[in-house]
Amino acid sequence: MNIFASPSRAPGQAGQTYNENWSETTMNHDAFDAHEAPRSLSVGEHLFLAGERNGVWQLSRGLVRLESVGPSGTSFVRLAMPGDLLGAECALHQPYAFNAVAVTDCEVTRVDTGNDMQRMLIVMTAFLQEQSRAADAMRMRQGSVAARLDHLLQVLNAGMDESEPISVRQRKLPQLRDLAFMIDSTPESACRYLSQHLGLQRQR
Repeated sequence: MNIFASPSRAPGQAGQTYNENWSETTMNHDAFDAHEAPRSLSVGEHLFLAGERNGVWQLSRGLVRLESVGPSGTSFVRLAMPGDLLGAECALHQPYAFNAVAVTDCEVTRVDTGNDMQRMLIVMTAFLQEQSRAADAMRMRQGSVAARLDHLLQVLNAGMDESEPISVRQRKLPQLRDLAFMIDSTPESACRYLSQHLGLQRQR
């Protein structure tokens, strides 16, 4: 079974996938002026923590998970994809609202926020991006494990290079524990679905 096959669903139809509205909500990677050289992140590395202030970033490669930390533990907020802005609240002189953690190896660039027009563009762009990402985050947390995981895999595929072989893209999937965390499941349930239905064995 091809886990990256696009469903036969017309754009705009109820339940449309992340990939179908991708071009409308993701800015070109060069849309914002870079403030400094790109920074690389390894899997599990934090870009920033809630409460810190360290500028606005744009993700150019990889996947970043935003999460909130409360008395009951850590909760998944949304997944950031290439082109997404991270920490846009800093453009409004506010601290970061969430933790940002690399789900895969990533590359990010700090965005120039030196003038009012640039800051306004950052806030507007981030708002539009977050609307789409929030809708996908809801679909990743509702329904059966199979439905949640299927949608997450579609989202992940939207951020990958389609020219690469499917086998290469499968190897770039996040680790099993990260997949399970994002869909509010156990690693065992996610592993069972991947193994039985997709023929994949993922690292825990």
